[in-house]
Amino acid sequence: MKKRLITFLTFLYLFNIIGFGGIILLDIPFHEVFSNPSFVALFVLGSLGPGIVGIFLSREEIKIHFNNFNLKNLLMMLVLLLTHFGLYRFMGGLRKNINYPYLMSISISIILFGLQEIGWYKNVFKAFEDEKGLIKSCIIVGLFKVLGFLPLILLPGFIIRSDSFAYFSMLMVGISALSIFLREFTDSFIYSILFVGIVYGVMVNMNFNQGIPMVLIGFIECIILYGLQDYIKRKN
Repeated sequence: MKKRLITFLTFLYLFNIIGFGGIILLDIPFHEVFSNPSFVALFVLGSLGPGIVGIFLSREEIKIHFNNFNLKNLLMMLVLLLTHFGLYRFMGGLRKNINYPYLMSISISIILFGLQEIGWYKNVFKAFEDEKGLIKSCIIVGLFKVLGFLPLILLPGFIIRSDSFAYFSMLMVGISALSIFLREFTDSFIYSILFVGIVYGVMVNMNFNQGIPMVLIGFIECIILYGLQDYIKRKN
């Protein structure tokens, strides 16, 4: 498992560096990335590449996990989505700034970033779960994810400012906690993929507070995972 962890992270960051690093070297602002096919190709390489690697490394273990779509699981995902955005709304840090059609941005996020959840769960979370437990393993996944976003954050005009990197780290820990809970609770990757895709797709269209609220939201979402972990234990 540790060997697969190293393989996954190596290729993930390699794709990140080549794809997103190429955009940085070309000095392309984030809002211009989708205006040129070459820039789009680099962006897709940096974001979709890790998802493909994760699926390839986990291909023999994920086939049975796409067949568990039901109302109870869907409601749980919706509750967690409302909780995530509700926390931002409550803290006064979420305002509309519609740049792209929501359906388009969410669909793209599901493909480019949502599919990565398979690799993060199978190759990173599972590598630490037995030794570190549920909560600590989710924190580790979130912190590794943030490193994957680092090249993007260096892009001029990216939705996350470079001076908010530390705050964003805690937010990613919280998002990872809820995503992994959905995978454990539903026994399906469908919901974690959709959850992450919707969260990222909506964030692209929003102005949001990039300070302490990020830390508080991430912390609260970890507490939510701690409170809900008994549901996972009962299922198992």
